Amino acid sequence: MSLFRQIWLTVMLSALIAFAGSFVVSIVTAKGYLEQQLFTQSTDSAASLALSMSQQKKDLATSELMVSALFDNGHFSLIRYTDTKGKVIVERINTTPPDKVPEWFVSLFPIVTSPATAQVSDGWMQAGTVTIVAHTRFAYQSLWEGSIKLFAWILAAGCFSGILGSVVIRRIRKPMASVVDQANGICEYRFVTIDEPKTPELRSLAKAMNAMVLRVKAMLQEQAARIQQLRNEVSQDALTSLANKNHFDNRLISALNDDDVPDSGMLLLVRLFDLATTNQQLGRTKTDELIKRVGQKIQSATGAGNNYITARLTGPDFAILLPGTTEQEGMALASQLIKSLEELYRQGFAPQSNVAHLGATIYAHEQTPESLWARTETALAKAKDIGENSAFLEKVAIADSSEAGKDWVKDILDGLKTHRFATASFPVVDIEGHALHQELMLRLKDKDTSQLWAAGTFMPHASRAGLIPQLDLETVRLGISMLEQQHGAVAINIAAESILQPDFCDQLLVLLNQNARLVKQLWFEVNTLGYQSELQALANLSSKIRPLGCKLGIEHFGRHFNSIPMLHEIGLDYLKVDGSFIRNIDQHAGNQNLLKAICVIAKSVGIATIAERVETQSEWLMLKSLGMDGLTGPIVTTRQS
Repeated sequence: MSLFRQIWLTVMLSALIAFAGSFVVSIVTAKGYLEQQLFTQSTDSAASLALSMSQQKKDLATSELMVSALFDNGHFSLIRYTDTKGKVIVERINTTPPDKVPEWFVSLFPIVTSPATAQVSDGWMQAGTVTIVAHTRFAYQSLWEGSIKLFAWILAAGCFSGILGSVVIRRIRKPMASVVDQANGICEYRFVTIDEPKTPELRSLAKAMNAMVLRVKAMLQEQAARIQQLRNEVSQDALTSLANKNHFDNRLISALNDDDVPDSGMLLLVRLFDLATTNQQLGRTKTDELIKRVGQKIQSATGAGNNYITARLTGPDFAILLPGTTEQEGMALASQLIKSLEELYRQGFAPQSNVAHLGATIYAHEQTPESLWARTETALAKAKDIGENSAFLEKVAIADSSEAGKDWVKDILDGLKTHRFATASFPVVDIEGHALHQELMLRLKDKDTSQLWAAGTFMPHASRAGLIPQLDLETVRLGISMLEQQHGAVAINIAAESILQPDFCDQLLVLLNQNARLVKQLWFEVNTLGYQSELQALANLSSKIRPLGCKLGIEHFGRHFNSIPMLHEIGLDYLKVDGSFIRNIDQHAGNQNLLKAICVIAKSVGIATIAERVETQSEWLMLKSLGMDGLTGPIVTTRQS
C-alpha cells in the first residue's frame, strides 16, 4: 500500500472515529436531557392532577373524568390513582409505540422514564396517591429527528474534511511526485532539478536531491571534458586543432574500405613552400602563427556540416579527404583554397609570395593508401613545376566505372517504387563473442544487371536529392521483414538529416506501431556531427522510440571533433566507437586511455560501448581489458561466416 493511501486511510479512519464519537456523545447527552425533561413533566403533571383532585369530590366518576382528561392528551404512558391502601381506583395505560422511529434505534438508545407521584388529600386527611409516567413516544421522535440532523451535519462536515484532506494531500503529493520522478530519472541516468516546495520537510528533501543531482551531473561533465581532452591529445594536432597524421591515416583507411561511406572521392595534399627557410626568416613563433593561419584557411575552405576530413600531417604538409566529391567539386575547392592561402603573403604572415602548392588525386574503394599518397606526391611535384601557388590533379582511371553516367536519382526513385532495395548484414557480438545483433546495410539492385550497389555508391546522390529519409524508412521496412523471418535483433542506420525532419519521425512511429510485436528487436543508430540541433533531434527520437522497446545508439562515435555530448541527457542505449580509434589499439597507449575513459563514463550512465572495425585478435583482447562491451568488424565477420 502506498504512503499516500496509508495517510489517506489514516485521516479517514481518524475522522470516522471522531465523528462517531461525537455522534454517540451527542445522542447520549440528548437522551439524558430528554429523560430529565420527561421526569419533570411527570412530576409537574402529577402535582397538578393531585391538587385538582384534592379540590373535587372523591367519587369514582369525578376521579375517572379528571384522570381521563389528563390522559387523553397522549403525553403519558401511565396515570394511576390509588387509595391510601394501594388499591387502584382509576388507571389509564398507553402502549402506543413511537411514530416513524426504527425499532433498532429504540433498542439502541432506550429512554428510561421514572414515575412521579403526588398525594391527593381530602381536607387534612390523605385520600390517595397519583402516579404518572410520561410517554416516551414524542421523546423518541424528537431524539430520532435530532439524530438525523446531527448525522447529516456530521456527514457534510466529513465530506468537506475529505475534500480538504484531498486538496492537502494532493499539494503534498505533487512535490513528492516530482521527487519520485527525479529519483526515477537518476535511475534512468537523467539528471534534472526540481522546484523546492514550500513545505519545510519536503523542501529539505528537494534540496538534498537537487544537490545530489548537481554533483553527479558535474562529475559526468568533468568526465566528458576529460574524454574530450584525451581525444584531442590522441587525434588532433596541437598547433592547428586539425586531425593529426595517425587519425587521418585511420580515417583514410575507413574511407577506402567501409561500406557505408561514399565509394569514391578526392585526396588533397597541401605543402607550404620551403618551410625551413621560412622558419629561419620569421623565427619559430611567427612560423607557428603562419601554420595556424594555414589551418584556419583550410577549415574555412572545407566548411562545417560535411564529412570532409582535414589534417596536419607534418611540419609543412596538410591533407584534406573529400568523400563523395566529384573531380569538378574537388578542384573548385582546391582553387579556392590556393587563392585563400595567397592572402597570407599580402597580410604579412608569409615572407614570400609563393605560399603553398596542392596536389590532388581521385580515389575509389579497395585502393591502397600507399598508392594514393604516391599519386598525390606526384601531383604535388607537378604543381611545383607549374609555378607559384599552383594546384594539379593526378587523374587515374577507375577500374570499375560501370556506374558512370547513371541517373542515380531516377534509379533510386524507381527502386523505391518497385522495391528493388535489399540489405546486407554484418554481425555485432558482445565482448565474449555472443551475438548482439545484425547491422543492416542498404543495397540497390540494378534493374539491368541485378548487381547490388553498396550504399556508399548511391547515398551521395540520394543526399543531394533529399531522398535520405525515404531510404531510411525503406531500410526500416526491410529490417522488420527480416525480423518476421528469423530470430535475433537487427540494427538500422538512420541519417542525422532524417531525424531532423518531423515528418520522418512521424512516419517512423506509424511504421513501428504497426509492427509492435517486432520492434523490441530493433536497434537504431545515428551518425551525428554532434551539433546541438542534431542532439536535440536525437533526444526527441529517443523519447518516442525507446518506450516502444527499441534501442538507440550513436555510430562512429568520436569521429567528429565537436564537443562530446552529455550522453545521459539524450537517452542512449549504446555507442559504437569509430574504427579510427580501434585500429592497432593494442599498440597505441593514447587511444587506450581514451577508450578506457569512454567506457567508464558510458557505464556510469548505463550505456554499452561497441568497438567498430576490429581486425585482429590482439585488438579484441585489448578492448576486453579496457572494458568494451562488444565489437564488430572483419574479425567478427570472418568468425561468423
